[in-house]
Amino acid sequence: MADNLVTEWKRIKTVFEQSTQKKKPGESLLIFFTKSSGLTPALKDLDAAWDDYAAFIKARAKFWQVKAAYLPVMGKAATDAKQAKQKETDAHKKEAIDNLVAEIARMGLDIENLEITISNRAGYFDACMADALQPAAAAADEGKKLITHSVECIGKLEAIIKGKKAFIAELVTTANQMTKVEETLRLARDNYDAVVGSGPTTKDTKILDALRAADLALKNYGSVSKKVRESVQEYRKLLNEPG
Repeated sequence: MADNLVTEWKRIKTVFEQSTQKKKPGESLLIFFTKSSGLTPALKDLDAAWDDYAAFIKARAKFWQVKAAYLPVMGKAATDAKQAKQKETDAHKKEAIDNLVAEIARMGLDIENLEITISNRAGYFDACMADALQPAAAAADEGKKLITHSVECIGKLEAIIKGKKAFIAELVTTANQMTKVEETLRLARDNYDAVVGSGPTTKDTKILDALRAADLALKNYGSVSKKVRESVQEYRKLLNEPG
């Protein structure tokens, strides 16, 4: 709820008028001034916007504008009053002018007090905004940390993928070599079968040992090389590589 700035401004004007028996500067002061201060509508807008941040900021800007225009009016009123005193010979009138100048100064201070009240409300809004934005600031900091961590993870992943690609290349080379060995063994076995098929089975133990070794190697190579080739295909699928 607002502090009711309009009511306070009315009090300030009433005190001035009762003390000086004159209207505030800008209305009818020493017959020199007729301009309204514009403070009442500006303060009325601030009262209405007391709980609305966006409207408050707009109303405060209007108050600053009106205040900046009115303070020189007050200053000129005080200056003109002092000049009028120099021409005045009546002691009572001089005293009244001194009082007028003092009351103008006090009104200026009262307007500054209004400014302090308004600034305190602005500070309240700023504190509320800071509290509201604190989670966002913390989230932003956490986001920065997560981005840094993500970059590190991507770097590690790239290194792993690079290592896997190198491993696959080595595995492919090994698979090709195994295929050649298997082909050599198969050819040797086929050659033996071709020779033996036209005659009696050999009794040579060295040949028989070599034959058994070849058969065993073919059996082992057949299962192992198949597993190697399947592994290559699976890794390539994982890494989206052709072949």
